Amino acid sequence: MTRYARLDFENSQGAASTTAGLGATPFYLPSTEIVLNPKPAPLDRSDELRGIDGLLQLAQNEYSPDGSIEVRGYADILGALFKILFGSVVSTAGDGIITDPSGTVIPTGATRHVFSKLASSTPLSAMLTQCYGSQFIQARGVTLKDMAFTVQEDGVKAKSSLMANYMNRLAADPGYTPAYEAFSILPWRRRNARIQTGIGTALVDNFEFTFAQDLEYVRDMGDAASSGFPSRTERANSVQGFLALTGKFTRRDLDAADWDALIAATALDILITMTSEQLIGATTYPYSLFVQTGSAQMTDGDLEGQKNQPRHQQELTWQAGYNEVDTYDFKVTLVNGQANYN
Repeated sequence: MTRYARLDFENSQGAASTTAGLGATPFYLPSTEIVLNPKPAPLDRSDELRGIDGLLQLAQNEYSPDGSIEVRGYADILGALFKILFGSVVSTAGDGIITDPSGTVIPTGATRHVFSKLASSTPLSAMLTQCYGSQFIQARGVTLKDMAFTVQEDGVKAKSSLMANYMNRLAADPGYTPAYEAFSILPWRRRNARIQTGIGTALVDNFEFTFAQDLEYVRDMGDAASSGFPSRTERANSVQGFLALTGKFTRRDLDAADWDALIAATALDILITMTSEQLIGATTYPYSLFVQTGSAQMTDGDLEGQKNQPRHQQELTWQAGYNEVDTYDFKVTLVNGQANYN
């Protein structure tokens, strides 16, 4: 049996007592690792006075499934994860007229996907089916707390924290036939990744960025179900419940403009791009990702300790804030060969 991990969008959040309708297109994940565990918290009554010098047997109680997933920068797959994380996407087929954020025309055969935050306390979710070879695990109401991008020697990688409302072991093979992109389609690599701040000019050694939101399990006490699994996952009831973008980059030398921007809390226009050398299908347009900030600001600057050496690096941390003129804090645009994310 072929090992695989399959992701299906849910039309509403699945749970122990709810099997949600699924989207039209499944995504088979070329992940380097997926971890998802039920995380039981059994009832332990060993602290009771019962004349026993030892532990009592545990009883079933509650579960809080969580885990993580890591994938390389494959444009089509990242779009599926972005949809769950953000909640809203507008997909527009290229026609030789529409453009990407850089002003480049997107031709027929490529699709522009613009992701935006869903104005709801309930995030989108998916069903995740994992085949371990001869054993099968399935989780419903799978949500993403975050997506952290790093640029490594073996490619751009995105790692997300997962939560689920319910998971169980399937008694039989669900009968899926995995289908993946061709091996010839490469992920974004270090050579494809760029960050521009519009201010400092010293060489950039590396960068990373993270989209994150606080999520919490809801155990509805008005629900007749009593499985011990969560009824729903919602965004935290605080400002941390909103999806935010933060990042950091390392200058190979201390840059005066960065130093001044850090001290003065200067607004920056940070642009992160991933542009492949590979073209989308028969088009002349490459697989591309654009992450734009409305008004970013430096929040910290870790300067390398002074030593007897030619240069001293500085790691600068930033966050994206709302720009009242552009009316957004950050925007993500993905251009690939995927017609839609339904």
